[in-house]
Amino acid sequence: VLHDLVPDATQVRATLALLLLQHSRRDARERHGRLVTLADQDRSMWHHDEVRTGLALVAGLQPDEGYAEELRLQALIAAEHARAPTAAATDWTAIAGHYATLEARTGSAIVRLNRAVAVAEARGPRAGLALLAGLDDVLRDNHRVAAVRAELAQRAGDIELARASYRKALDLCTNEVERAHLHARLAEIQTPDR
Repeated sequence: VLHDLVPDATQVRATLALLLLQHSRRDARERHGRLVTLADQDRSMWHHDEVRTGLALVAGLQPDEGYAEELRLQALIAAEHARAPTAAATDWTAIAGHYATLEARTGSAIVRLNRAVAVAEARGPRAGLALLAGLDDVLRDNHRVAAVRAELAQRAGDIELARASYRKALDLCTNEVERAHLHARLAEIQTPDR
């Protein structure tokens, strides 16, 4: 309704695009009660009519100021995921760049965490791990810092750090679907005597 009333308002247009692009993946995020990561999602289950509408809205967005610009950057990130026909085709360099711009504007620790994931995909797990420095202090109760560190450490071959980080993530996580995912990831690298 707002978009119909003010179709050129960046904040409204970007919010609608972001909502459509994020919500378009709803049916692919969980399978049989288990978390499905973005890389493993069946993209045929995405709502492609919503993806098309969201991408069209993003295409018309112009740089803006303040919160409207933050929303535009988030919509650009969501669009990169949505337009990739496969996980491997995702333009992680573009996503990392948008996150860097968003982090510079907001100073958000959550944005930095997301940027670390994108940088790891674009430049390797060690580059992503470097961006996690200091986030434990800022996001003390957020299990996702430890979960990301665990995943990146595992990819980098630091299995001890990965195990310790998965355990920390499990200590902090209260969502049962995410806990099951973390348990499964830890079990993949657990030694028989632990």
